[in-house]
Amino acid sequence: MEDKNYTLLPEAAWSLLVSWYGLSVGSRSIVKNVEEHGVHKKLRVEVYLIELKMCVHPNSINIKTYSFSRGDLISDIVTVMKQQFKISDTTECRIWERDFTGKYDLLTDFQQTVSDAGIHGGQMLMLEKKNPDETWPRDKTK
Repeated sequence: MEDKNYTLLPEAAWSLLVSWYGLSVGSRSIVKNVEEHGVHKKLRVEVYLIELKMCVHPNSINIKTYSFSRGDLISDIVTVMKQQFKISDTTECRIWERDFTGKYDLLTDFQQTVSDAGIHGGQMLMLEKKNPDETWPRDKTK
């Protein structure tokens, strides 16, 4: 509960506190986003991030999990996935989401937010690297 278990501060106030007192060793700030919620687009602080499963095609057994904000962009997820799976920043990649039926759908708008893309906690995202011969592996297996 807000003000009992945690207190929200504007970024400017947090920055002042950190400049005055610093952070404890090993600690970091926890940034929370304000998101539009519901039909009437009420603003709400996103207290809990969503945890997503990630893998790289074709090795869907090597699964990693990572937490994202609903306001993160698909491009942010691709960046994290490249870091987590040690893929070069310059490698061209596509990202797929697995729906509830197990079917993978290509995400094409990298500037779309997690929320706008309809991605929910627990979903699997698969990164696909482009082959040097200029073909996409999943195009061959469809």
